[in-house]
Amino acid sequence: MLNLSACSLGQDGATSVCGVLNSLRLLRSLCLARNPIPPVALATIARTLSCRRSLEFLDLSSTGAGDAGAHALLPLLQSAGCPRELRLQDNAIASAGATQLLNAAATSRGVHVLDLSNNTIDDSVRLAAGISAHVSHSDRLLPRYCLFALLSRG
Repeated sequence: MLNLSACSLGQDGATSVCGVLNSLRLLRSLCLARNPIPPVALATIARTLSCRRSLEFLDLSSTGAGDAGAHALLPLLQSAGCPRELRLQDNAIASAGATQLLNAAATSRGVHVLDLSNNTIDDSVRLAAGISAHVSHSDRLLPRYCLFALLSRG
């Protein structure tokens, strides 16, 4: 496990972490939560992790990802290196970004838990994901567990 949460990494630090990740071949858990990581750095992280089959847990909560960051992570969800659990709590991800993530997760064989709680996701997206997850669970069209905030924001 590599926990670099709340280290104020920023873009340069996140890019530097990618260099270190190449030497950690058997890394199973990576926590970069509570660091301001812009979408361009999230794209670099996604590319770096996309070929790592050992990664099981990735926490990018509270990085300020937004919809652009969600879009930057799509290649990771569609790769062999897709983590089994992806936490994206409290990232100002709106309905558009959540829909993109859910669509990518629907075609992914790797992700089992996608945590989108405390984001600004429209209730219609929540409802559609809940119905789809219930109906298609056996077909693995969506992650086994998709978590949203209990109360809508706004």
